[in-house]
Amino acid sequence: MSGGGGTFGVVLDATFEVAPQMPMQMIAVILSEENTTATRAMLSVILNNSVQWTQEGWGSTIIPQSAIFVTPWLNSSAANESMGPLLDF
Repeated sequence: MSGGGGTFGVVLDATFEVAPQMPMQMIAVILSEENTTATRAMLSVILNNSVQWTQEGWGSTIIPQSAIFVTPWLNSSAANESMGPLLDF
């Protein structure tokens, strides 16, 4: 990096490491904020299955009204079977 001083700089050279594309499976659940009963039920399903889903390779972002799960390890049919409790919710 070369710069003019302070916090200004110009990148003269950069190296990136890339990974090959891979299929990913994703499930997203979004609830209405007003429905606290559904929110509690969804969070209960998630808590009751979280260890199994982690072991199966799912990563997630969860807030009270929504949850997004992603995995590169399972194909579509295995992902549907794994997430059965949340899909049935």
